Amino acid sequence: MKIYETMIEVKTPLVHSGPKTGNLLVHSRQEIPGLTLRGAFLAKPWREGKKDLVKRELKDPKLFFHPAYPVVNDETAKPAHPFMYECKVCGEIFVPKSFEEPKRIASFNFETYNPPYICRKGKHIFSTKSIGGALVFMEGNSYIKHETTYSKTEAIGINRVVKGAEIKMLYGYVAVSPGSIFKGLIIDLSNRMEELGFLDEEIIDLFIGGAISRGYGHVEVKISEKKGYIKRESDRIKKTLELFDGKIILIAISPVFSLSFLNEKLTSTPTIDLGRMGIKAEPLLIYKDLNYVLTETTRVSGFSLLSNLPKVSIEAAEIGSLYFFKTENDLNPTKIAERELLGFGSFSNVGLNILEVFPFVQ
Repeated sequence: MKIYETMIEVKTPLVHSGPKTGNLLVHSRQEIPGLTLRGAFLAKPWREGKKDLVKRELKDPKLFFHPAYPVVNDETAKPAHPFMYECKVCGEIFVPKSFEEPKRIASFNFETYNPPYICRKGKHIFSTKSIGGALVFMEGNSYIKHETTYSKTEAIGINRVVKGAEIKMLYGYVAVSPGSIFKGLIIDLSNRMEELGFLDEEIIDLFIGGAISRGYGHVEVKISEKKGYIKRESDRIKKTLELFDGKIILIAISPVFSLSFLNEKLTSTPTIDLGRMGIKAEPLLIYKDLNYVLTETTRVSGFSLLSNLPKVSIEAAEIGSLYFFKTENDLNPTKIAERELLGFGSFSNVGLNILEVFPFVQ
């Protein structure tokens, strides 16, 4: 297994969006989804004539693409969980006492939880709101919410016959500004990256998102192999698990879901099953029969290079959602670190069902 870090610098405005309304195309996610990155990485060798290699990867996936998150001053933004709050008056971001100490987090029960109604400074009553799902990073001992920088442009449609402006065809784009930096991971179970022409320490040009033919979505990507990554992550997980005495909490860094058949129909639920991943842990119920707290739900889909058609849309838990488990056996930190890389469910090779052990103890 090889682990590559991707440093992505936006060169021209980047717009990745869901279904558009009218003639306005708006960038809709804070991170660059793994599904989008996979499409960009496979489209390059596809255009270069390596279609057989790309088809082999599509039929027998060996590459796992994680979402890429914004980087500010060498700090990578992380999803906020549902119990992170912001004061709407003074803007301070904080977590309540029940999520400050490991023992309190491990014994958390949603039925007895009382959300804060006053900011940490004690000045503003009924002014707090959850920012679960937003991106935050640490600056000293304070949380800072990441604010994406956008570029807004407008364009007109051109009539190919008269070579002039088309009447009533005005388009607008709200895109990520050039200069933005994102960081993600690619896991290679064989030598598929080299087979496709991507080499360690190489800088490549890719095109991501929509309106590529109009000059949007040009990014510069540096690929670097991360040797010793599993050992470092295993040490972090070991320190984290030691604080929780047989309990484990996972935070979603991509949309999360499980697929099942119900009444002869394929359905999706915002759950995960660690047993299927070979991890002996049972759901820790924190509210009635639920072991998770969601930030919100989202729908994920994509576009197939082979069929040239949209993929099935699936409802999933949004980033920042928390999942609680318990176990009577010692968990193997290395095994959990490997599952962080390879995902905890279906379609993890396209950047879905990617979770990490929470909290981020260093």
